[in-house]
Amino acid sequence: MRVGIDIGTTTICVLAIDDGGNILSTKTVPNDVFLESKPYESIQNPERISEIVFSLLGELEDIQSIGITGQMHGVLYIDENGNAVSNLATWQDSRGDLAYQNGTYASRLSDLTDAFCASGFGLTTHFYNIKNNLVPDNAKKICTIHDYIGMKLCGNKAPVMHTSDAASFGVFDIENGEFYSDRLEKAGIDTAILPEVVDDYRVIGYYKNAPVTVAIGDNQASFIGAGGDKDSILLNFGTGSQVSIICDFVPENLPKIECRPLGNKKYILVGSALCGGRAYSILEKFCRTTVEKLTGKPSENLYAIMDELAENSLDNEDLVVRTTFCGTRQNPELRGEISNISPENFTIENIIVGTLFGMANEIYDLYFEMSKFISEKPKRIICSGNGIRKNRPLQKIIKNQYNLPLEFSKVEEEAAYGAAMLFSLQ
Repeated sequence: MRVGIDIGTTTICVLAIDDGGNILSTKTVPNDVFLESKPYESIQNPERISEIVFSLLGELEDIQSIGITGQMHGVLYIDENGNAVSNLATWQDSRGDLAYQNGTYASRLSDLTDAFCASGFGLTTHFYNIKNNLVPDNAKKICTIHDYIGMKLCGNKAPVMHTSDAASFGVFDIENGEFYSDRLEKAGIDTAILPEVVDDYRVIGYYKNAPVTVAIGDNQASFIGAGGDKDSILLNFGTGSQVSIICDFVPENLPKIECRPLGNKKYILVGSALCGGRAYSILEKFCRTTVEKLTGKPSENLYAIMDELAENSLDNEDLVVRTTFCGTRQNPELRGEISNISPENFTIENIIVGTLFGMANEIYDLYFEMSKFISEKPKRIICSGNGIRKNRPLQKIIKNQYNLPLEFSKVEEEAAYGAAMLFSLQ
């Protein structure tokens, strides 16, 4: 069997497939390793994550290969023996948005490096830690959590990082596959702490005689696992949401779009919304707590009722909801908005429909920007993530918006499935 491991923010999945790509087993457990922290921090225990992964792998036999993926952007420090000497600061960590020199730590690093550095990016977090004397004295390298797990599975002492994750750290030359060392040194970051970076899907070592391929980012693994190719648009609605298309070159002047390495000199253009599928869950919670407070009785989840109300009101688009409840990568301070309210359209079904259109529009606007860099229009949309898989009204909105057939990825755990395929893609 070929095994794929996905270390997500809230869950850890271990999936096994046969040589034909058929799923043999899937096990998903909560990644309940968040630690108490300051309001602007989002930190997890890497040793506990390692214990969970090793425990899940211990339940499997006859492993032929292992591929790993996980949450991008997040960073931890390791010592010269490959041991974690810090907690994992996840992609949700917002210390980079704290005030610093007439701006924020993120904006200052962006200015110093002439590169976009958002809060949550590995090097933004590291920059904050440098300025606040939080880098462990015995830190030798930085890496992602899945780099760390790959290293531990193989018994290695130093991490190997794929370009997909290196780019997510920031200040990375995507075209040449290397960090901008001179810019980082100018910003006061010692580049000796950066890991080795590779662009292929090479084997980095062995776990009980099974080859382990270099870990890759979860966006790229999901693209592979969902069957993404040059003829498809990949839409994912999870906690956040993303639109991705494949590209053969690195475009310039992409203020709202990221060009991410896929590996082997291929790239994907990615537009991300921070709230994404969470926008609908925020609205559901609002409706549920409102019912409880007005009636004094507990309410079950209202998704089914919301979906039904929306399906019967999809033609009502005049109430406009902007679903940037969590800001954007470019403007973290931006918040959501409801506009064009009239006495007639201010109804719960229109708020639901407006929220769904807001979710879809935020992603479609990003797709429109990236579509300028592809020569042929895609022929299909591949959808993944429970935020759209279980939401029929959103499916209808998107199908009409793009005027393309809508398909679903064949597996629900796309990232783990894509990771399991990595050994065969060498």
